[in-house]
Amino acid sequence: MFDVDENTLIARTQQGDRKAFNPLVIKYQPKIEAMIYGQIHNRETAQDLTQDTFVKAYNAIRDFKGQCAFYTWLYRIAQNGCIDPGIRSGIGVRNPSHKIEGKICAALGSTQSK
Repeated sequence: MFDVDENTLIARTQQGDRKAFNPLVIKYQPKIEAMIYGQIHNRETAQDLTQDTFVKAYNAIRDFKGQCAFYTWLYRIAQNGCIDPGIRSGIGVRNPSHKIEGKICAALGSTQSK
């Protein structure tokens, strides 16, 4: 599907190549959005949270050390995005001013691949 392997795309993104991140978004966006939708059951909010996930991942890509699969790292970012009390309570409407603080992958020690 892609001419360049995932690790190369990650390394290029970490070095500042913005375009190298696009194939990663294309590859993982459907899976991340489906996972989020499965938790919150609101398509529009799931799309917003998916976009937020990739923005957060891009902004934190230098912190990705490869100790886990890239998808595992993205999945954790998405899960953290669903922790918003409005999302978890089933309201399905996100508070746009809400920001999740802290390091995205601070304690991610998983070596599970998926």
